[in-house]
Amino acid sequence: MNMFSLTFIFIFLPVSLSLYYVTPNKFKAHILTFISLFYYMSVDYKVLPFVMISLFYDYLSAIYLSGKNGNLMRKMVMILNVFKNIGILLYFSIEFQILGYTSIFGIMFTSFMGMGYVIDVYKNQYNADKNIFRYLSIMMFFPSLYFGPLVKYSFLKPQITKIRPSLSSISKGIVLFISGFAKKIIIADTLVNMYENLLSIPFHELSVLASWLLMLSFAFSLYFTLSAYFDIAKGIGLMFSFELPNGFFYPFQARSLDEFFARFNITVNQYVKNYVYIQLGGKSNGTLSAMFNILLVSMLIGVWYGFRLNCLLWGVYFGILIILEQYAYPKLWKHLPAFLQRFITFCAIMMSFSIMLGTNIGDTAMYLTTMFGFGHMELYDSNTLFIFTSNFVVLLLALVLSTSIWNRITRFFIKRFPVFWELFSAMLNVFILICACSFII
Repeated sequence: MNMFSLTFIFIFLPVSLSLYYVTPNKFKAHILTFISLFYYMSVDYKVLPFVMISLFYDYLSAIYLSGKNGNLMRKMVMILNVFKNIGILLYFSIEFQILGYTSIFGIMFTSFMGMGYVIDVYKNQYNADKNIFRYLSIMMFFPSLYFGPLVKYSFLKPQITKIRPSLSSISKGIVLFISGFAKKIIIADTLVNMYENLLSIPFHELSVLASWLLMLSFAFSLYFTLSAYFDIAKGIGLMFSFELPNGFFYPFQARSLDEFFARFNITVNQYVKNYVYIQLGGKSNGTLSAMFNILLVSMLIGVWYGFRLNCLLWGVYFGILIILEQYAYPKLWKHLPAFLQRFITFCAIMMSFSIMLGTNIGDTAMYLTTMFGFGHMELYDSNTLFIFTSNFVVLLLALVLSTSIWNRITRFFIKRFPVFWELFSAMLNVFILICACSFII
């Protein structure tokens, strides 16, 4: 069962919410834990015991570390915990790359969350939570298991300790859920089909237009897939009376690559910076140290998107360019017009996806040379034009929704015609839900 099935939408979610709200507040963490465990079992029951053992280890480590002053044994427990979580990520990376194991559901999320939780307790930022059900309900909150959002344990604990349900939060949650559902089913999946069709074209037949469309469709399909999961997680969170942070803020409008990283998957970026970049000193230990820290953070963020060498190299690409932005030509960059900054940044972002798509360096080089017309490539071809015209509406929709244009339109109508907009948005959301459901029937 996945989040984009009719079973999840019309059976699992309503039943879960009903059970959650008829349960007394002091047992809500218990029922939420069982709901999350049931969902995990329905997706990938084989990995669940492994995840549970890892989470229990983090739970016991935090209890041992809680409230104690620094000593060698305490430091060793924290270090072992960090190595344990890194080891889990490396193990599944090897499984994924070499042995062909395809399911990594929840591994990234629970490992990062567990590691951050133990580090915070070690630093005495808060005491360990001895309530095992509250701990598991936060660590395994089912809509976050795919891609987050990653948040500190202390961010969610007060919310589940004092549940404050409201019809307003539930209605907002439903709207966000519909938004995420439609993003994935209507936009992201259509763009996935588009780039798969373009990817099937042999290298020697690729035109310049085909290469750029390939990068555009891949980049937007990734963006709308991830932002869909974030909208769904945030929407379901509101339905369960949790306020989760935003994951994206119009990243393709960024005026620099550093800003793109700050806007793209915000919680992951902040999480890695908090537990890696700041812990290593950030920019306080000199230029070389700062450059190393930037590169390391960008590599870790790259790995978040997949256990593949391509994703690691994608992070390296951004790390190097961000270093150049900040240390090689910062004054020149600041004096460029805003539209030129955005254009150059957007092109650099599109070029980066040639690294993710390529299975090796040769593939990436071929994509890049084709994108810029080297090697006597055709500007366009009939097959590419057919693919482009067939998906033009969805591409245009993706371009509009990836910017702040729609948000500005909605704010205008909310301010000028609030009653009209309430009625219109309600009908629009019902229409969008029906359309999205029709795509999967």
